[in-house]
Amino acid sequence: MLNYRKGFVYIWFDKKHKRYYIGSHLGTTTDGYICSSRWMKISYKRRPQDFKRRIIFKSDSILYKDLLFEEYKWLSLIKEEELGKKYYNITNHHPNHWAAGENIDEIKKKTTSKINKPMSEEQKQKISKTMKKRGIRPNLNEEQMKKCIEARKGRKSWSKGLTKEIDPRLIQIGITRKENDKLQNKTYISWNKGLTKETNNIILKSSIKANETKKDKVYIPWNKGLTKNSDKRVCSGNNHPSINNIKLECPFCKKIGPKPNMIQWHFENCKNRKT
Repeated sequence: MLNYRKGFVYIWFDKKHKRYYIGSHLGTTTDGYICSSRWMKISYKRRPQDFKRRIIFKSDSILYKDLLFEEYKWLSLIKEEELGKKYYNITNHHPNHWAAGENIDEIKKKTTSKINKPMSEEQKQKISKTMKKRGIRPNLNEEQMKKCIEARKGRKSWSKGLTKEIDPRLIQIGITRKENDKLQNKTYISWNKGLTKETNNIILKSSIKANETKKDKVYIPWNKGLTKNSDKRVCSGNNHPSINNIKLECPFCKKIGPKPNMIQWHFENCKNRKT
Protein backbone atom coordinates (compact mmCIF):
# COMPACT_ATOMS: atom_id res chain seq x y z
CA MET A 1 0.00 0.00 0.00
CA LEU A 2 1.44 3.35 -1.07
CA ASN A 3 1.55 6.06 1.55
CA TYR A 4 0.75 9.43 -0.06
CA ARG A 5 0.97 12.38 2.30
CA LYS A 6 1.34 16.14 2.30
CA GLY A 7 4.90 17.39 2.12
CA PHE A 8 7.03 20.39 1.29
CA VAL A 9 10.62 21.53 0.81
CA TYR A 10 11.71 24.66 2.69
CA ILE A 11 14.68 26.99 3.10
CA TRP A 12 15.57 28.93 6.26
CA PHE A 13 17.62 32.16 6.30
CA ASP A 14 19.58 33.42 9.31
CA LYS A 15 19.96 37.17 8.85
CA LYS A 16 22.51 37.52 11.68
CA HIS A 17 25.11 35.11 10.26
CA LYS A 18 23.72 35.17 6.66
CA ARG A 19 23.40 31.39 6.64
CA TYR A 20 20.82 29.12 4.94
CA TYR A 21 19.34 25.69 5.62
CA ILE A 22 17.45 23.47 3.14
CA GLY A 23 15.25 20.58 4.25
CA SER A 24 12.03 18.67 3.68
CA HIS A 25 9.12 17.55 5.84
CA LEU A 26 6.09 15.27 5.56
CA GLY A 27 3.22 17.30 6.94
CA THR A 28 1.63 20.70 6.73
CA THR A 29 3.34 24.06 6.78
CA THR A 30 1.53 25.03 10.00
CA ASP A 31 2.31 21.97 12.17
CA GLY A 32 5.17 23.73 14.01
CA TYR A 33 8.01 21.78 12.42
CA ILE A 34 11.33 23.67 12.35
CA CYS A 35 14.11 21.39 11.04
CA SER A 36 16.15 18.26 11.78
CA SER A 37 19.51 20.01 12.19
CA ARG A 38 20.61 20.16 15.82
CA TRP A 39 22.99 23.03 15.07
CA MET A 40 20.22 25.20 13.62
CA LYS A 41 17.69 24.24 16.34
CA ILE A 42 19.99 25.59 19.08
CA SER A 43 20.46 28.92 17.31
CA TYR A 44 16.74 29.13 16.48
CA LYS A 45 15.74 28.68 20.15
CA ARG A 46 18.10 31.44 21.22
CA ARG A 47 17.01 34.01 18.62
CA PRO A 48 13.94 33.01 16.60
CA GLN A 49 13.42 36.60 15.45
CA ASP A 50 16.48 36.33 13.16
CA PHE A 51 15.09 33.42 11.08
CA LYS A 52 12.73 33.45 8.11
CA ARG A 53 11.36 30.44 6.22
CA ARG A 54 10.32 30.19 2.57
CA ILE A 55 8.49 27.23 0.97
CA ILE A 56 10.16 26.32 -2.33
CA PHE A 57 8.12 23.17 -3.09
CA LYS A 58 4.73 21.95 -1.86
CA SER A 59 2.51 18.95 -2.65
CA ASP A 60 -0.79 17.65 -1.25
CA SER A 61 -0.06 13.98 -2.09
CA ILE A 62 3.51 12.78 -2.45
CA LEU A 63 5.62 9.79 -1.48
CA TYR A 64 8.51 10.15 0.92
CA LYS A 65 10.91 8.92 -1.77
CA ASP A 66 9.78 11.57 -4.26
CA LEU A 67 9.99 14.28 -1.62
CA LEU A 68 13.62 13.39 -0.93
CA PHE A 69 14.42 13.70 -4.62
CA GLU A 70 12.79 17.15 -4.71
CA GLU A 71 14.95 18.13 -1.75
CA TYR A 72 18.08 16.77 -3.46
CA LYS A 73 17.47 19.04 -6.48
CA TRP A 74 18.11 22.03 -4.23
CA LEU A 75 20.85 20.41 -2.14
CA SER A 76 22.83 19.56 -5.28
CA LEU A 77 23.18 23.29 -6.02
CA ILE A 78 25.22 23.81 -2.84
CA LYS A 79 29.00 23.82 -3.31
CA GLU A 80 31.17 21.64 -1.09
CA GLU A 81 33.05 24.69 0.26
CA GLU A 82 29.76 26.26 1.42
CA LEU A 83 28.64 23.24 3.52
CA GLY A 84 28.85 24.06 7.22
CA LYS A 85 29.80 27.70 6.47
CA LYS A 86 27.24 29.45 4.30
CA TYR A 87 24.70 26.68 5.00
CA TYR A 88 23.65 24.87 8.15
CA ASN A 89 23.59 21.75 5.96
CA ILE A 90 26.67 19.59 6.50
CA THR A 91 26.06 17.10 3.66
CA ASN A 92 24.28 17.23 0.29
CA HIS A 93 24.55 13.57 -0.76
CA HIS A 94 21.96 11.70 -2.81
CA PRO A 95 19.07 10.31 -0.68
CA ASN A 96 19.30 6.53 -0.36
CA HIS A 97 17.52 5.79 2.92
CA TRP A 98 15.98 2.33 3.19
CA ALA A 99 12.81 3.75 4.78
CA ALA A 100 12.11 5.83 1.65
CA GLY A 101 10.58 2.84 -0.17
CA GLU A 102 7.09 2.84 -1.58
CA ASN A 103 5.74 -0.23 0.23
CA ILE A 104 5.08 0.09 3.98
CA ASP A 105 4.73 -3.69 4.45
CA GLU A 106 8.30 -4.24 3.28
CA ILE A 107 9.57 -1.67 5.76
CA LYS A 108 7.74 -3.42 8.62
CA LYS A 109 9.25 -6.78 7.64
CA LYS A 110 12.76 -5.35 7.68
CA THR A 111 12.31 -3.79 11.10
CA THR A 112 10.55 -6.73 12.79
CA SER A 113 12.41 -9.66 11.20
CA LYS A 114 15.35 -9.65 13.66
CA ILE A 115 13.34 -8.82 16.77
CA ASN A 116 12.60 -11.74 19.16
CA LYS A 117 14.17 -14.20 16.73
CA PRO A 118 15.76 -17.26 18.48
CA MET A 119 19.45 -17.91 17.81
CA SER A 120 20.55 -21.05 16.01
CA GLU A 121 23.14 -23.48 17.39
CA GLU A 122 25.74 -22.39 14.83
CA GLN A 123 25.44 -18.77 15.97
CA LYS A 124 25.79 -19.84 19.61
CA GLN A 125 28.95 -21.84 18.83
CA LYS A 126 30.51 -18.90 16.98
CA ILE A 127 29.83 -16.58 19.93
CA SER A 128 31.28 -19.11 22.41
CA LYS A 129 34.48 -19.47 20.35
CA THR A 130 35.03 -15.73 20.14
CA MET A 131 34.41 -15.33 23.89
CA LYS A 132 36.97 -18.07 24.68
CA LYS A 133 39.62 -16.38 22.52
CA ARG A 134 39.37 -13.13 24.49
CA GLY A 135 42.45 -12.55 26.60
CA ILE A 136 44.55 -15.04 24.54
CA ARG A 137 46.78 -14.33 21.56
CA PRO A 138 44.84 -14.77 18.29
CA ASN A 139 47.81 -16.43 16.50
CA LEU A 140 47.81 -19.47 18.81
CA ASN A 141 46.45 -22.86 17.80
CA GLU A 142 43.85 -24.81 19.76
CA GLU A 143 46.53 -26.97 21.42
CA GLN A 144 48.55 -23.93 22.44
CA MET A 145 45.40 -22.27 23.79
CA LYS A 146 44.65 -25.31 25.94
CA LYS A 147 48.21 -25.27 27.34
CA CYS A 148 47.87 -21.59 28.25
CA ILE A 149 44.54 -22.19 29.99
CA GLU A 150 45.94 -25.16 31.98
CA ALA A 151 49.05 -23.18 32.97
CA ARG A 152 46.89 -20.39 34.38
CA LYS A 153 44.86 -22.73 36.53
CA GLY A 154 45.76 -22.70 40.20
CA ARG A 155 47.59 -19.37 40.08
CA LYS A 156 47.07 -17.05 43.03
CA SER A 157 46.92 -13.28 42.78
CA TRP A 158 50.00 -11.46 44.11
CA SER A 159 47.84 -9.29 46.40
CA LYS A 160 45.98 -12.14 48.10
CA GLY A 161 46.27 -11.83 51.91
CA LEU A 162 48.07 -8.45 51.80
CA THR A 163 46.85 -5.19 53.33
CA LYS A 164 47.88 -1.54 53.20
CA GLU A 165 49.85 -1.82 56.44
CA ILE A 166 51.89 -4.79 55.15
CA ASP A 167 52.53 -3.78 51.54
CA PRO A 168 52.78 -0.09 50.42
CA ARG A 169 51.79 -1.05 46.82
CA LEU A 170 48.17 -1.43 47.94
CA ILE A 171 47.91 2.25 48.91
CA GLN A 172 45.15 3.84 46.84
CA ILE A 173 45.80 6.68 44.42
CA GLY A 174 43.28 8.97 46.12
CA ILE A 175 44.97 8.73 49.53
CA THR A 176 46.57 11.90 50.93
CA ARG A 177 50.32 12.34 51.37
CA LYS A 178 50.08 12.51 55.17
CA GLU A 179 48.19 9.20 55.36
CA ASN A 180 50.74 7.64 53.02
CA ASP A 181 53.59 8.89 55.17
CA LYS A 182 51.96 7.52 58.32
CA LEU A 183 51.69 4.06 56.75
CA GLN A 184 55.36 4.14 55.69
CA ASN A 185 56.48 5.74 59.00
CA LYS A 186 57.94 8.81 57.29
CA THR A 187 58.13 12.30 58.78
CA TYR A 188 58.70 15.49 56.73
CA ILE A 189 59.87 18.79 58.28
CA SER A 190 59.45 22.11 56.47
CA TRP A 191 62.70 23.91 55.51
CA ASN A 192 61.79 27.13 57.36
CA LYS A 193 60.67 25.56 60.62
CA GLY A 194 62.32 27.37 63.56
CA LEU A 195 63.96 30.04 61.36
CA THR A 196 63.51 33.81 61.83
CA LYS A 197 64.57 37.05 60.11
CA GLU A 198 67.70 37.28 62.29
CA THR A 199 68.90 33.74 61.49
CA ASN A 200 68.01 33.42 57.77
CA ASN A 201 68.57 35.96 54.96
CA ILE A 202 65.88 34.47 52.67
CA ILE A 203 63.10 35.19 55.17
CA LEU A 204 64.53 38.67 55.77
CA LYS A 205 64.57 39.60 52.06
CA SER A 206 60.99 38.35 51.48
CA SER A 207 59.65 40.39 54.41
CA ILE A 208 61.43 43.57 53.21
CA LYS A 209 59.95 43.22 49.68
CA ALA A 210 56.44 42.73 51.07
CA ASN A 211 56.68 45.90 53.18
CA GLU A 212 58.00 47.97 50.25
CA THR A 213 55.18 46.94 47.94
CA LYS A 214 52.58 47.83 50.56
CA LYS A 215 54.03 51.33 51.00
CA ASP A 216 54.21 52.05 47.27
CA LYS A 217 50.66 50.96 46.47
CA VAL A 218 47.78 53.26 47.31
CA TYR A 219 44.34 51.74 46.90
CA ILE A 220 41.51 54.14 46.01
CA PRO A 221 37.93 52.83 45.70
CA TRP A 222 36.38 53.29 42.25
CA ASN A 223 33.25 54.99 43.66
CA LYS A 224 35.01 57.52 45.84
CA GLY A 225 33.41 60.97 45.43
CA LEU A 226 30.65 59.67 43.17
CA THR A 227 26.92 59.98 43.83
CA LYS A 228 23.72 58.57 42.33
CA ASN A 229 23.15 61.73 40.31
CA SER A 230 26.69 61.89 38.89
CA ASP A 231 27.16 58.19 37.98
CA LYS A 232 24.51 55.61 37.09
CA ARG A 233 26.65 52.76 38.44
CA VAL A 234 26.24 54.07 42.00
CA CYS A 235 22.94 52.50 43.02
CA SER A 236 21.77 50.67 46.08
CA GLY A 237 19.26 47.97 46.98
CA ASN A 238 16.21 47.56 44.79
CA ASN A 239 17.17 50.54 42.62
CA HIS A 240 19.91 48.52 40.90
CA PRO A 241 19.18 48.31 37.13
CA SER A 242 19.44 44.54 36.82
CA ILE A 243 17.80 42.35 34.15
CA ASN A 244 15.33 40.87 36.66
CA ASN A 245 13.90 44.34 37.39
CA ILE A 246 12.94 44.84 33.72
CA LYS A 247 9.26 43.88 33.33
CA LEU A 248 7.67 42.65 30.11
CA GLU A 249 4.06 41.93 29.17
CA CYS A 250 3.07 38.92 27.05
CA PRO A 251 0.74 39.93 24.17
CA PHE A 252 -1.07 36.55 24.22
CA CYS A 253 -1.87 35.95 27.91
CA LYS A 254 -1.37 39.57 29.16
CA LYS A 255 0.89 38.45 32.03
CA ILE A 256 3.65 40.72 33.38
CA GLY A 257 6.92 39.40 34.78
CA PRO A 258 10.74 39.65 34.72
CA LYS A 259 12.45 39.63 31.33
CA PRO A 260 14.26 36.21 31.44
CA ASN A 261 11.19 34.28 32.61
CA MET A 262 8.88 35.96 30.13
CA ILE A 263 11.19 35.21 27.19
CA GLN A 264 11.48 31.56 28.23
CA TRP A 265 7.79 30.79 28.91
CA HIS A 266 5.82 33.45 27.01
CA PHE A 267 5.78 35.29 23.67
CA GLU A 268 6.76 32.59 21.11
CA ASN A 269 6.39 29.79 23.74
CA CYS A 270 3.12 30.98 25.29
CA LYS A 271 0.35 28.39 25.79
CA ASN A 272 -2.35 30.85 24.73
CA ARG A 273 -0.63 31.55 21.43
CA LYS A 274 -2.71 30.41 18.45
CA THR A 275 -0.54 28.63 15.87
